[in-house]
Amino acid sequence: VPVAGIFESGLYDYDANFALTSIKNAQNIFSVGDFVTGIEMKLGDPGDADKMAGVLRDEFQFPYQIATWSELNRPIFEAVHLEKIMFAIIIGSLVLVGIFNIVGALLLKILYKVKDIIVLSAIGMKTFLIRVIFTFHGAMLGIFATLAGVAAGVILAKALGYFKLVKIEPEIYFLSSLPSFIDSFDLFIV
Repeated sequence: VPVAGIFESGLYDYDANFALTSIKNAQNIFSVGDFVTGIEMKLGDPGDADKMAGVLRDEFQFPYQIATWSELNRPIFEAVHLEKIMFAIIIGSLVLVGIFNIVGALLLKILYKVKDIIVLSAIGMKTFLIRVIFTFHGAMLGIFATLAGVAAGVILAKALGYFKLVKIEPEIYFLSSLPSFIDSFDLFIV
């Protein structure tokens, strides 16, 4: 069969593994006679693929095989999952360093305020009240820093997604820019 043309979809895995031809040519190339060895279905909602695959697996037993788009692209999803775990470890480490910095700043502030604490104690202020003042001040600093950091992170994530600032190689990653999604659970954990 002569090659009539070459096209590039921009997705490396598709360009390297797929060819477009008529059913008759494919049947002749693979010597299968007048049979079809595969059928592809496109659903209105790709999220329904697993449910539809379950229905089809119940209906069509061996020798038929049913594979969803997520099963066919499992290595990509596993790589993304691994990257998400690595980013969580890295971000967790950064948060831990930030916590130590805040605690260190508060301890230094207390050490620098020892003279003031002594003066407050000397004029009769209770130790409990002094502790409450410093705890409140530390809590307000921590809350303000956390809210400012979360707000800055949300704004940056929205900007990255909206303006498509991070460009990636579409032949490798199937996307031309890095999408941005804010998970409310992750935001709550932060």
